[in-house]
Amino acid sequence: MTDLNIAGSLLEFFHDHARRHGDRPALVYPGSGEASDSKRVTYDDLYDNALRACTVLAELNLPAGSTVALLHHDAWQAFPLLAACAARKLSLVPLNPDLHPDESRHILQHADPALIVGDMEEVALPKGGGSASRMTLAAFTRELEVAEGSRPNAAESHRHPALVVYTSGTTGGSKAVALPEGSLLFAAASTARFYGLTAADRVYGVLPYHHMNAVMATGLIPMSAGATTLVAPSFGFTSAKFYWQSVAESGATICSLTPSIMSMLLKLDSRGTDAALDAVRFVWCGAAPLPEELWLRFEEAFKKPVYQGYGLTETSFWVTCVPPDEPRVYDAVGVPVDCEIRIDRGALPSGEGADGLAWGDAAGLEGEAGEVLIRSGGLMSGYFRDKRLTAAAMTDDGFFRTGDIGTLLEDGQLRIVGRKKEILIRNGINILPGEVDQVMGEHPSVRECKTIGRPDEIMGERIVTVFVPNDGVDPDDACTALRGYARERLSSHKRPDDLVALDYLPKTSTGKVALGSLRRIVSGEMTDLVGQALVKRRHRRADPVREDEVRELVDRSVRTGAPLRFVKYWGVGERAEFNDQDRQALTTLQRFLSGVQVIPELQTELTLVLNDMHGRMNGRVPERAKAYLESIGRAAREAGFRVEWESDLWGRGGLDLDRVVGEAGREETHSWFQGLDVRDKLVEQAGKHSNERGPEEGARLYATACRLANRVMEEQFAGHIFLTYNPPEMDLVSPDLPRLYIFPWRRGLSIKPWFSH
Repeated sequence: MTDLNIAGSLLEFFHDHARRHGDRPALVYPGSGEASDSKRVTYDDLYDNALRACTVLAELNLPAGSTVALLHHDAWQAFPLLAACAARKLSLVPLNPDLHPDESRHILQHADPALIVGDMEEVALPKGGGSASRMTLAAFTRELEVAEGSRPNAAESHRHPALVVYTSGTTGGSKAVALPEGSLLFAAASTARFYGLTAADRVYGVLPYHHMNAVMATGLIPMSAGATTLVAPSFGFTSAKFYWQSVAESGATICSLTPSIMSMLLKLDSRGTDAALDAVRFVWCGAAPLPEELWLRFEEAFKKPVYQGYGLTETSFWVTCVPPDEPRVYDAVGVPVDCEIRIDRGALPSGEGADGLAWGDAAGLEGEAGEVLIRSGGLMSGYFRDKRLTAAAMTDDGFFRTGDIGTLLEDGQLRIVGRKKEILIRNGINILPGEVDQVMGEHPSVRECKTIGRPDEIMGERIVTVFVPNDGVDPDDACTALRGYARERLSSHKRPDDLVALDYLPKTSTGKVALGSLRRIVSGEMTDLVGQALVKRRHRRADPVREDEVRELVDRSVRTGAPLRFVKYWGVGERAEFNDQDRQALTTLQRFLSGVQVIPELQTELTLVLNDMHGRMNGRVPERAKAYLESIGRAAREAGFRVEWESDLWGRGGLDLDRVVGEAGREETHSWFQGLDVRDKLVEQAGKHSNERGPEEGARLYATACRLANRVMEEQFAGHIFLTYNPPEMDLVSPDLPRLYIFPWRRGLSIKPWFSH
């Protein structure tokens, strides 16, 4: 391994760069693309803020060895706080503020932070509330601005875990990787040296800074060369349209991407871009495996070399890199850089594959495959608060067991062919799912695929290939074609036993297929999980109606990625103003929907129907009712809900108030109303809420309107789940849709928010 002569600590690292080129920009936040509109953070600024953060942490008197959680996406706060935490013998835990509440709660419970920095409404605290001090980002920033910078005494060792990163965990639960500052600095210096970064480079990044790839590729790596990171907004559909133009305007020399981002850019510009990219030297691709076909198409379209590498959170960054000046090997991940790699064939699972069957015959492997073991200066110190897991991951002579299966080629490059945990053992024979995917993914009917195992009493595991058909391809036709294709291209023991077509493959935040989620989707367990979330005790006031149909709608959304759609009425009382009860009720609805989204691909959609027609029937003052419902509509849209006016729905369905009044006055309607089980209840309610008519007449008109409007709702909201605050005995007023009974805004209360004062 190479001696890279790295700094002894992150604080020393920032001090050294401030001393050598303090007025150079370390971070630039491009505004509209014009340099004058950009925010600049110099190396002097980074060091000064790190010293100020040391003071703030000292004043908080956090015990050495404790953790600090940061819920934010921004580099400007992350790096000074990281250096200060390391100097104070604390560990920074960066968290994605957009995590599902259950995920963030689990992580915070394990990390047990002494301090949480982030907007409090985004923090899902563990049960019991935890004992952490809490500070909003704005408050923390104000503390930094008034603090006097101070430098702690030099740390005894830079092997203290400065950074604790919770991995996404594609095959199981999230793991907490403890990374010393020495490991981070080693990996940064190694990569910067290998790719020849200089202070003239400008690295364009679009990943948020809770993401390990962003921390290194668009953080410590360019910083180690005194270069500038261009901190662009997080990548999304809107920014994707202007990505290359923004790169050109910012003067970027290196772009940091992921395979999923590359794929989206190709979809938008399959033939390249007109943006002036003369300054761009190359593109880095990390965070997930880069398919050969995507790699080739991207380079051909955009005329820029793409370099990928191989590494894990446990190695800080890449330990192998694609050489910039050698012929490309598109099915390999590069050569070892400043590290040692060992291929341990004896670590493979038991089965005929480990005892002599040629591994990788479909992938054309040149050497013997085995588990990839790594020894490097960038290695983690272990798994945070988990000595057992750490011991299992490390060999006696200091190599890290990656769990990846790979082989070293004749030219020294590493090829990854699968995951040890993903190996299937079918009839005693080891099968690498990646080999099956490579063959099946080449069929023109397949956009992408992933092979998994399903337990089987006779065979041990069945081989199940889950695939996404290309546009316009019938799934059943594709399955028939793929079975014949597999017979022609794969040995009999590797052919899929089952083929499952989905509209998408669930992904982690880094773009990898989320195997746990995929297995649960295929088995039906995911549908069960969502169904359980819909009827959680804290929301439910009664059992659902037409539960089988609810499950069908859930299963369709889980398998296709189509939104799970809900619809709900929102009434109007005497108030014209939006109040706290309204706000709490909308927040409760948001929490209900977020609890359903057990995987990111499962989208939810709620339409609020504003009952202006019911307000007219009840004699509400039109101006007050309109003002109230408009305020609800604005707040609902801000909460991410759709909004429909009841009058618009009536109009589209051929219904109006005159027709309702006429129907309510018919003798048949009088007889029908008198026979209703809930007649007395309706009359009682009308006595409270109807200002224009007597209780009996008002109740009959309301019941008639519901009966006619329900047909309109059933036509216009087919495929939706109806949410109601009413108990089951009031089903008369609800459309005949699959139905869930929920509480208005606080369990145990029956009052509806629009009737509160």
